[in-house]
Amino acid sequence: MTDVAAEKSTDLRAKFASKAFAVAALVINYGRAFFARLFETPAPTLQPYRKQPAPLPHKIKKAIILTIITIVGMMYGFMMSIFPTSFYIIMATPIIVMSILVIWLLPEADTVLDKQVEWLFFAFFISLLVWPNYLAWDPPGLPWITIIRVWSVPMVLFFLISISMSPHFRGRIVESFKTSPWAKTLMLIFVATQLLTWPFSKTLADSFNQLINVQIEWTAIFFIACFVFAIPGRAIKWAKLLIAIVVFWCGMAVWEFQLGQVPWAGHVPSFLAIQDERVQAILAGGQRAAIGQHRLQGPFSTSLNFSEFMGLSIAFFLYFITTTSKLWVRTALVACLPMIFWVIRGTDSRLGVVAFLVSMLVYLLVWSLQRKLQRTRDLVSEVVLLAYPAILGGVFVLSLFWQRLNHMIWGGGQHAASNAGRKEQYADGITEILKWPIGHGIGQGAETLGSRNAVGILTIDSYYLVIGLEYGIIGFLAYYGLMLTAAGKAAVAAVKTTDRELGLLLPLSVAMTAFIVVKGVLAQEDIHSMVFMMLGMIMALLHRAKSEPPIKVVQL
Repeated sequence: MTDVAAEKSTDLRAKFASKAFAVAALVINYGRAFFARLFETPAPTLQPYRKQPAPLPHKIKKAIILTIITIVGMMYGFMMSIFPTSFYIIMATPIIVMSILVIWLLPEADTVLDKQVEWLFFAFFISLLVWPNYLAWDPPGLPWITIIRVWSVPMVLFFLISISMSPHFRGRIVESFKTSPWAKTLMLIFVATQLLTWPFSKTLADSFNQLINVQIEWTAIFFIACFVFAIPGRAIKWAKLLIAIVVFWCGMAVWEFQLGQVPWAGHVPSFLAIQDERVQAILAGGQRAAIGQHRLQGPFSTSLNFSEFMGLSIAFFLYFITTTSKLWVRTALVACLPMIFWVIRGTDSRLGVVAFLVSMLVYLLVWSLQRKLQRTRDLVSEVVLLAYPAILGGVFVLSLFWQRLNHMIWGGGQHAASNAGRKEQYADGITEILKWPIGHGIGQGAETLGSRNAVGILTIDSYYLVIGLEYGIIGFLAYYGLMLTAAGKAAVAAVKTTDRELGLLLPLSVAMTAFIVVKGVLAQEDIHSMVFMMLGMIMALLHRAKSEPPIKVVQL
């Protein structure tokens, strides 16, 4: 037994040794081949295909580029770890600039994304006025993903791509400014003041975020509107959508009034519930301390913005009332006017009443001038024009002596504190503007003014002061010069046109006038995207009105 075991053990050792030697030989052969290839001189090749060694300057440049990339990557990692999330947008600036350069260098082609831009533009418009912007997704480390950003970012991207690739697309936008070069000049000056005053901000990161937002939601919207509304039928479509949205919010206002809060309060899904004190205050609603009644606020952040929106919409209702040939449509629109006024009163905001009255009075004047020019012997226009000074003076006198109207416009005892606060803000604000007339940077108006309400929150009531404090005297003149000139030119063109769509210049001029007036007592910017849409619409319709045949005067 011992001999058999010894023989088996010897056979196993022999087999193991033979396999070990075979493996070792294989490793040695592969190793020798590897080192032979590593150190042996390569076989000669044809001259055109010979690999040329890189010159020393090229190697140095390559090393420098790799070093810069490494250092920049380390800096970005360091900044991401120590800076707040509001600073991320500044770090993304090089990426944004490079993306714009890539878009700008795209080859020219016939493919244009005009349909996509138009669709996203109207989706943005509807979302702006229907969906509360404070109901958004708040991912950690990123800005709020609001519904208007969902539409605005691809819209602006497609718009830039179309401008870069299509000469026809660029031409349509340029054509809109040929009849109104002043608009382009004032708009570019205003954008330049936004960019040049940013370095003076005390909070560069926050101001930069706001700067990017306004370039997308104001500047880009203005130029996109110039393109969209140059297409026949789009302006009327926009106006009808506005009418439908106003009627919808009139119905929702009744529901909100019964509940004493916005209907979605307490029913917001968890992924849209932003844990922010400002959002919670908006959902809680507002009340005027003197009367203790809920103030209607609709989809906006404050009741003041809801009142402003309703007041500016009046001009479009008046336009369809005076131009439609269908009696039932006219009757329905007339019935909406008292409902809109009730909503404005429900906001307990005087600026809405002012916008309502300004819209009524300015519309009456421009409409009567239009009717007088087109119908030289029209009795209605003659009577209105002759009686207009008396109408205007009568409204002013009533506002002084009729107590209820006086409280609606000038305010009563419950408005005494806000009236006194505005006077003080104007005095301090004008002083600050004169001290530093070049502007303190976007988003710095309230901080520079330093006025606080009863609970210690920074507040500023006039957008005149906001523009002057943030963008300086030049920015103020460019911004309000653009608004005033657009309103004036739209009114002049509206008087001369007989086309129904081009006639929208009339309510546009009235709405712009009312907007300028109410900005004296309202600094919020909730509907400014809509205002820049209207500016772009004015530019497009003015260009189309230039090619319209002269009006025919009717003798009655």
